[in-house]
Amino acid sequence: IRENARAFVLRVAFQIDGNVDFQLPHDLRDFRIAAPAHVDEAVERGQQTRPHCAFVVRAERDRYGFKALPVVRFEHAGHQSGGCMRMKIRRDIGDPDPVVLVAFARNSLGNVFALQFRHEEAIVQFDLAIALKPGTADVHIHCINLMMEQERLPEALAWCDKAIAVDAASAAALLLRANILLHMRRDDEALAAYDRAIAAKPDYAEAHSNISLLYLLLGNYEKGFEEYEWRWKNSKLGLNRPLFKQPPWTGVESLEDKTILIYSEQGYGDSIQFCRYIEFLKERGAKTVLGIEKPLHRLLKSLKSIDQFVQNGEALPHFDYHIPMLSLPLAFKTRVETIPFKDKYL
Repeated sequence: IRENARAFVLRVAFQIDGNVDFQLPHDLRDFRIAAPAHVDEAVERGQQTRPHCAFVVRAERDRYGFKALPVVRFEHAGHQSGGCMRMKIRRDIGDPDPVVLVAFARNSLGNVFALQFRHEEAIVQFDLAIALKPGTADVHIHCINLMMEQERLPEALAWCDKAIAVDAASAAALLLRANILLHMRRDDEALAAYDRAIAAKPDYAEAHSNISLLYLLLGNYEKGFEEYEWRWKNSKLGLNRPLFKQPPWTGVESLEDKTILIYSEQGYGDSIQFCRYIEFLKERGAKTVLGIEKPLHRLLKSLKSIDQFVQNGEALPHFDYHIPMLSLPLAFKTRVETIPFKDKYL
């Protein structure tokens, strides 16, 4: 969306089923943003109807009155490609509250402005949305994200306090506050803020993942690597954990005469950093199979602790256990003083 944000022609249009006495504020009725030449040309050729933007309201109620789940798609000349962003209001329960709908419109328009890097105009719309529906922290969170993108951290922190004042149990606001404090290197306050976010939502994977990085930064490797296991449930990281019928190795199972598959999970740098742990597996009597990207094979061949390489995506040999490479420090109960270190390991 960011790459195409400057290309939008925006027309706000509400489509509401049934007879509803509802008037959209004048400044939201027909709002245009400059379009690229190919969109205007397509309109002139009659290949595309006038693009418009409206806002989705689904049937699930929440603190805001309705649950907004925007469905975004780009349409051009009848195809799913660049052009305009279209959303539609659907009224499925009761008569929609006009105040709620306008607040949604303000909030959504603020998000469009944010995508256009028109930050001050976005803030104006967010302020108007909050004035209409002050009882939710959702719009405050949009403001926080906007401030963080501009590295206006003190202002973002102030918005966090406003959001938490509205909803003290907002795990999202509590997490953002912790993230900001971490960026400001107010580490003790950040740690307490992460704890509050996790207390508000114990299964909040993103909060667990983030606090793990703070623990590691502070040298608390025991808690840091333990919390880092939440990375698999943190959807923002986009990690896909392979599924095997064999059990994972957790550090307690005997590896004598067993084969263990170690596999990379993130970037090349992480693989280079954590491959040093594989020698510990050999010391426990394991045969080691390393699944890794082909460009790293030549570099890691100098590791005498690896018995077999497998390129990611290739058929796997027999193995008894498996472990992702970044879980090795947890399995070996790493402390600062036990980090594997020699003059060189590659």
